[in-house]
Amino acid sequence: MNNSYDGRSGVDRHPSTPNLLALSRDEYISRVENATATDILAISEEPPVEIEYPDWTIRYASLGGSTEVTNIACLYDGFMAGILKDPALNIDDTSNWTSYNFYTKSVANRQNNRGPAAVGPVASTIVSAKAATIIITLSNPEAEVGRYIPRLYASELMYQSWRDTCNEDDSIEAGYQVSNLKYIIRGPIVDQGIHDTIRDVLEATGFSSKEIDRGVRTTFSVTDVNPALLRRLMETEVGRSVARMCTDHPQSLGAKQVGKIHVWNDVLGSDADGVLVFELE
Repeated sequence: MNNSYDGRSGVDRHPSTPNLLALSRDEYISRVENATATDILAISEEPPVEIEYPDWTIRYASLGGSTEVTNIACLYDGFMAGILKDPALNIDDTSNWTSYNFYTKSVANRQNNRGPAAVGPVASTIVSAKAATIIITLSNPEAEVGRYIPRLYASELMYQSWRDTCNEDDSIEAGYQVSNLKYIIRGPIVDQGIHDTIRDVLEATGFSSKEIDRGVRTTFSVTDVNPALLRRLMETEVGRSVARMCTDHPQSLGAKQVGKIHVWNDVLGSDADGVLVFELE
């Protein structure tokens, strides 16, 4: 496998395929059913060579980011507290979280980036080496502005925010390593295609429409009787982003891959419209 960065579009999808964010439920299902072994997360394959990408600071600036977040539990109108304390996860509810808001420098350098025409960040993450967790709060490839410096995949921005946090002095002194990454949390889920996919896999598991409408919390695993349901979730935009990160950085991440996906299809009492938690093993 070529370990050089090809500088193509930073969107985590094949160049020849349509925008995953625009796919309907049937198109999502069709993609999974027709996927080749290399098109989905290859759980049993030998890990490829580590790929070196340009540092994010060449193209991007973190506006209002690289700062400590003191109360992570308040995310999603307080629902994050329940996610962190979920018995299947038990994520360290620490105050050692750092936020990154990745703007292209051409946007960051604008003197008047306000109003309806304002361009936001390409991606936003909140990271804790102590909690072994990345939280992705935003992924917006449409905000990529500037043609002359190669853009990075959303998966790479996610990885580099994790790497940089682990390389901070406090993290090094505490013994936290890049390979310790355990959880990637993505929320809120606002794309209708991903919502439809989640609903489909829940129905295939046996949940009724009423149960799904009330809100379901469940887990899909590679060891399930029907592991194709996890693979269907991996074919969503966020799933492919996590898979690419694992594929591009097998040495740094200790050859970890997604073993479980924890699903909240609705965040009760919150404006958030669902959360996915990818667990690496």
